[in-house]
Amino acid sequence: LPDAIAALEASKPPARHPQLHHLRVAYSLADLHERAGDIPKARQLFGIVAAADPELGDVEARLRALR
Repeated sequence: LPDAIAALEASKPPARHPQLHHLRVAYSLADLHERAGDIPKARQLFGIVAAADPELGDVEARLRALR
């Protein structure tokens, strides 16, 4: 998990107007952080994705599950 997180951390989405591929990377990174036990970071990243595209995958459900 640490290596996967490090690889995806290198391609963080831009702060403004992220494109779909940026959101997918952020979603995947959030999932990895959740699996690694870093719930606050997972919550933050899922929140970013949900704010930009609430219909991307199951992001809303994932975010609710972490609250």
